[in-house]
Amino acid sequence: MKKVCVTGAGGFIGSHLAGLLLSGHEVSAFVRYVSTGSIGLLAEHEAASNLTVHRGDLRDVDAFRQAAAGCDTLFHLAAHISIPYSKIHPREVFEANTQMTMNALSVAGQEGLSRVVLIST
Repeated sequence: MKKVCVTGAGGFIGSHLAGLLLSGHEVSAFVRYVSTGSIGLLAEHEAASNLTVHRGDLRDVDAFRQAAAGCDTLFHLAAHISIPYSKIHPREVFEANTQMTMNALSVAGQEGLSRVVLIST
């Protein structure tokens, strides 16, 4: 069974993708850490034996490296998505999203993942 990593797995699209991938793959899901411990919409699949949830921030390379280790493919969906906030603080959102994507790509290369799929809306 191939192991895949999904960033943004607690969000709407990421949680649905992770749910689909659980049929036939081991899924390493990376969700943004929140103080409540919530894994967002991924909670629907929390009981799956082939799901491992990693909590952290993609701006922290070491936190993400644990989630990506041993994976074949990365599905990168993580992003700050609040449209109203991004209109008020466009530079902050741009810099955070850019850094998260660069970190994801960097770790994928260092860990030898064979495929990266970038998904954005």
